[in-house]
Amino acid sequence: MPLVEAVFKRWPDARVLVSATTQTGLTTWNAWLDGPARHLKKAVFSIPAPLDFPCIIRRFRRLYRPDCMIFIETDLWPNWIWDFRDNGIPSLLLNGAISSKSARRLGCFKSLAMLLYGGLEAISMQSQEDKNRLLGLGLAPERILVLGNLKQAVRLSELNEEERSLLEGSLGLTGKRVWVAGSTHEMEEAVCLKAHAGLLKSIPGLKCVIAPRDVKRAGEIRSIAEANGLVSCLRSGLRSTTDYDVLILDTLGELADVYSLADVAFVGGSLVPVGGHNLLEPAIHGVPVLFGRYVESCQEVAQRLKAAGGGFECEADSLESVLYELLTNEERRKEAGLQAKRIAACDADVIERHLDLIERVLTHAGGR
Repeated sequence: MPLVEAVFKRWPDARVLVSATTQTGLTTWNAWLDGPARHLKKAVFSIPAPLDFPCIIRRFRRLYRPDCMIFIETDLWPNWIWDFRDNGIPSLLLNGAISSKSARRLGCFKSLAMLLYGGLEAISMQSQEDKNRLLGLGLAPERILVLGNLKQAVRLSELNEEERSLLEGSLGLTGKRVWVAGSTHEMEEAVCLKAHAGLLKSIPGLKCVIAPRDVKRAGEIRSIAEANGLVSCLRSGLRSTTDYDVLILDTLGELADVYSLADVAFVGGSLVPVGGHNLLEPAIHGVPVLFGRYVESCQEVAQRLKAAGGGFECEADSLESVLYELLTNEERRKEAGLQAKRIAACDADVIERHLDLIERVLTHAGGR
């Protein structure tokens, strides 16, 4: 989203078509366009991603006549890439990432690697490690760059003190100690809720906010909370007088703001082999970040946070003790938060570097 916003600062007359392969993704785009980006609504259009079949892609190309196609992270569709290439439309991969497991698999089928990556005009990877994996698959080094992680462009919440106070009040968190578990997956909620039950014995009144990656699992999470002797409440059903131990965020688009209320945050997709989610969302608010060992999707950021003392890797059985240490040691928690914020803010030019690449590709292709 920050990249799309930046496109219009450089090219005010641009038109951008964004797509998503899931209903959640499409809902998120539309909520953004109806809210913070409403000023772009006449220039940004969102659609479900067309299926990767040649006949559909040909129709899509003829209908929209794009100047270039941008793929994000691991979302590569070979029929799109090669159809566009054959018709003079360059495709780029931005914020690319490839896990060691995927690289090993593709290493056995290098022709498949060329099918996925060979038709791209340029490839921007998140880290040198990601680039090295592509080089190992035989891709030309001059087409692969490391421009940094676009997720580092996540901006500070625009909540002022009044808005922050209103959000705290609406969530029943005014004056409370809070830790947030964001973007959690199945099995991770059980670990978090068990840890919270243990923490309550030593830190009475502590609140936990859980934001599952799939909000449809909110009912399942309530059952897990109940099994741990915890009182839970859904965000969608919260009333000002409701008391709870655990708030389940079953709404979309609120997590970034809720992170700003946290004393400590855990980012999910990392205790289970998913690859981790955006560690910088809480970090940019000056919140210490906890995560598990499975952080291949954000490995470089995880390493930098750990090295600076703003991030903490933990296992399922050590989450509670790491949380306790930070929640009960104010000096250490504040220092960790400062270091997390420093790491999150240290790459402010990442968007500009990506815009420069897009501009070079468009100029070379004769695009507008």
